[in-house]
Amino acid sequence: MKKISCIIPVLNEENISEVLDVVDSSGLIDEIILVNDGSDQRFDDIYKAALFDKKNSYYLHLKNNIGKTKAVLRGAKKAKHPLLLLLDGDLKNLTKNHLKKLVEPVQKDLTDMTIGVLKKNQNNSEWTQFAQQTMPFLSGQRCMKKEVLQKLDELKIDDQGYGLEILLTMMEKTKMIKKPLTINLTGVSQYVKEKKMGISEGTKRRIKMYGQIGLAALLFIKIFSRLKSKPPKDAKQESS
Repeated sequence: MKKISCIIPVLNEENISEVLDVVDSSGLIDEIILVNDGSDQRFDDIYKAALFDKKNSYYLHLKNNIGKTKAVLRGAKKAKHPLLLLLDGDLKNLTKNHLKKLVEPVQKDLTDMTIGVLKKNQNNSEWTQFAQQTMPFLSGQRCMKKEVLQKLDELKIDDQGYGLEILLTMMEKTKMIKKPLTINLTGVSQYVKEKKMGISEGTKRRIKMYGQIGLAALLFIKIFSRLKSKPPKDAKQESS
């Protein structure tokens, strides 16, 4: 089986050890890369402590927040293995079985990418449940071939925030990668932004996140249109 690097981008995540413990003990993952995307200073010690006893782990500390897309791409460049598992750092009730369901189809070359959807769970907020069921392509839980992110990086899309998932989805829609398989992660939930940060700050962060997702979609459309309009490299120029 092809080996897997797990990339977890984090920004002020108090409960990261819950995810790291499952990933490390699963026996499915060969490398863990935790990317600190400019978290407040106090979180540095939390992340280091959570990684302390994890084998084959790597801590990438970005002093400034560069956004999820760029943070994940930075992590991917450090990854040693051909398959990548992307996980959010705020998951609850994640198990080895969930990870297995995400990685096996890619390991067996059945698809270029899987997308893990959080099925209805009483611990999820109404918004999270609505988004996961109606817009599963926004899920951050994915396993993919490393070349998928390499293709995205080559597009040089200047995404400043949370547009990674919509960019990956649009790569599939434009036939740059195979159609991904959707995996139901029954029982998994997320810590709600409004509870983690307070109603005011959490709501601001959520609005900002979806604004950035929309902007990423527009950037992709613009770049893909430009690529389509370019003549093939071996096309002969007509002389006037």
